[in-house]
Amino acid sequence: MSRGNLRIVPGAAPGEGKTLALLEEGRRLAADGADVVVGAADVGPGAGPGAGDLLDGLERCPAPGAEQGTGPALDVDALLSRSPAVVLVDDLAASDAGVPRWQQVERLLDAGIDVVSTLDIRNLESRSEDRALHSRSVPNGERVVVGISGKPDDEALIRRAARMLAAAAGGELHVVHVRTAAARAVPSGKELDRLRTVTAGVGGVFHAIGGEDIPTALLRFARSVTASQLILGTSRGRRALPRAAGLPGRGGTVAAVVRNAGSIDVHLVAQKAGLPDRTRARPGLGRARQLPAFVLAVGLPPALQFFLEQLPHDQLSTDMLVQLTGVIAVALLGGLWPALVAAVLAGLTVNYFSVRPVGSLTVIDPEHVLALLIFVLVGVAVSLVVDRSARLSKEAWRAGNEASVLGELSRRAVAEGNSIPAFLDQVREHFQVAGAGLWVRQQAGERGGHPVRRPESWALREYSGASRPAVPDQTNIAEQLDGERMLTLTGRELSQDERRLLAAFGAHLLAMIQREELSASQRENLRLAEGNKMRTSILRAVSHDLRTPLAGIKLAASSLRDRSIRFSPAEEEELLATIESGADRLDRLVSNLLDMSRITADAVSPLIRPVHWADAVGEALRGLDSDRLRLLLPDNMPPVDADPGMLERVIANLVENALKYAPDSDVVISGSVGGAGSATIGDTPASELTVVDHGRGIPAEDVLAMFRPFQRADDTNPGTGIGLGLAVAKGFTEAMGGVLLAEPTPGGGLTMVVRLPLSTGAAPARRPEPGIRTQPDIRTEPGKGGTAWRQY
Repeated sequence: MSRGNLRIVPGAAPGEGKTLALLEEGRRLAADGADVVVGAADVGPGAGPGAGDLLDGLERCPAPGAEQGTGPALDVDALLSRSPAVVLVDDLAASDAGVPRWQQVERLLDAGIDVVSTLDIRNLESRSEDRALHSRSVPNGERVVVGISGKPDDEALIRRAARMLAAAAGGELHVVHVRTAAARAVPSGKELDRLRTVTAGVGGVFHAIGGEDIPTALLRFARSVTASQLILGTSRGRRALPRAAGLPGRGGTVAAVVRNAGSIDVHLVAQKAGLPDRTRARPGLGRARQLPAFVLAVGLPPALQFFLEQLPHDQLSTDMLVQLTGVIAVALLGGLWPALVAAVLAGLTVNYFSVRPVGSLTVIDPEHVLALLIFVLVGVAVSLVVDRSARLSKEAWRAGNEASVLGELSRRAVAEGNSIPAFLDQVREHFQVAGAGLWVRQQAGERGGHPVRRPESWALREYSGASRPAVPDQTNIAEQLDGERMLTLTGRELSQDERRLLAAFGAHLLAMIQREELSASQRENLRLAEGNKMRTSILRAVSHDLRTPLAGIKLAASSLRDRSIRFSPAEEEELLATIESGADRLDRLVSNLLDMSRITADAVSPLIRPVHWADAVGEALRGLDSDRLRLLLPDNMPPVDADPGMLERVIANLVENALKYAPDSDVVISGSVGGAGSATIGDTPASELTVVDHGRGIPAEDVLAMFRPFQRADDTNPGTGIGLGLAVAKGFTEAMGGVLLAEPTPGGGLTMVVRLPLSTGAAPARRPEPGIRTQPDIRTEPGKGGTAWRQY
């Protein structure tokens, strides 16, 4: 046996006519052939006029004679014995002999009997009754569908449905919004996004579906997911409640759903009656058209009558048709109200000048009375049609313009990758205002170890315009994007249509902000992943490369300290050289590791100042006693903007790398002046330093991989390094605003190019550094005759 259906007729207070509506519904069901019995109905003075007559026409179940208050008691046993198809039960929240009436109704529903009952919404708000009712209404594993219209009160409706499912194991919650082409009020996308978030927060699924008829689409969806419960919101207003109850002859979305729900239980939840939604108000034709239309409505009927007086005619229909043409012309110009004025004046004019007795508003012939009445009605009907057509045309024109603006906005955002400042410039330009700003709610501070937030504390994050407002109250328009962000305009007020378009701009801006936050989060996750990968690579690399020099230092030091072994002076010198070489190698290795960790963590902060190439090269080559080094720098090289310590490190790493990978080749360090435009970084003149070797070189496809950390040539002994030199050099160069390039050397080999912007400040005094040997004109580069060079 299938369970019966429960239908509720709500009311806001006593005397609202709930019992009358209940009995009218029973009479309608009985007229349709249903077996209807009245279980309990209070037909006292508060039931409304005619309630007693309606009750007399329905079968009543025998009562035991006991009464609860002023209403009759419910005899469930007698009703189960009678077993009707439908039972009418008044006041579901009442009690009979201490037993809640809703529990007795449950017995009827379990027996397969349908119940139609009434409920005061004030009782519906009672927490205990509400919890008890809901816990009985949603069995385990069932699906609940909530129909929403996109209003702010829908959040409470969703949360109410979530509470209904809280005690049901395996239940599913589906929140549905139906879009129709004929909807008078269209909810904003921002409100639907908020409700979508609320639905996801309570574990439900949000659906936005389309349909020509809301009740049909809602019930079709409910049946497609095999839902057993359907929850709808209804206003607390006096007029809305009877409509929602599905009374005969009274329409509405809720009424249609209740009538056609079939086996689906429909729950009506009272919502606050708010102001009507005016986001899509009917567009007016404007005073520029209506004022001339009123003038024309007053002057055109007499003018047309004067024209008719000049034409010989004796047919009343001719006068009416000419005047009707004038009414249509007025309607085309100014819409409904000017046309109504024209229709009335035209009717009076025809009556006075063309209907006998002429010169009087008295009408003798009844046919003329009917003709005048039809004329006025036709004029009004035509005015309504023309007015609606004109308004729809204007609304379509506005919608087309808005769609064009939003389409252009989306196209520019995709094509140009607009930033938030650029977007605010577009908003300010489109609305022709003095300024547009993005405000964010300030983060909570701490006081005494507890978070503290001042109410309505906003900070201006981005602004486009001349004068920056200090607080949002100094702006004209504020569009709330979400709980933490707000878009404001300064300079003028906006019309209703412009406010709607501003809301669309705000939704687009919020999407941009969320996209930027997502990108930032992805970059941070990538940086953390790279850091983890770097730490893992460092641990793997140093397991061998740190041990090798440490083992050599340990062995040489232990041997020198061993008193049982006597070494010759040459052997002692060799052991000391081993210790020194291992220590230098450890120093370079640890320095590269620390530098790479700074680069990976974005902790490099260069101190930029003018630096001469010769000074940086001299410091970088300190301690490198190699006869394969050739330094060729022109004397007239201007300073570059760089951090001296970082630049020395870059040059040292490049030279060491060239000496290591080109063991049979000279390494040439040369420079070029880019002030004439031969070298630039963007639009800035630059200067270059090149480190040239004639070794094996690097294939073109491996150039990018060469700059990655822990990359070494295939034929290099792993003991020569861990592959961080070029990665550190590239990171430091880019941190200083420069570029590090790798180019093939003509004839074979590799050329590393360090390019840095020329300095625009005064260069510091150049003085010889201790330990640097300067010998002018020791060697000249072939083919550069006449140019002075220095070798260090």
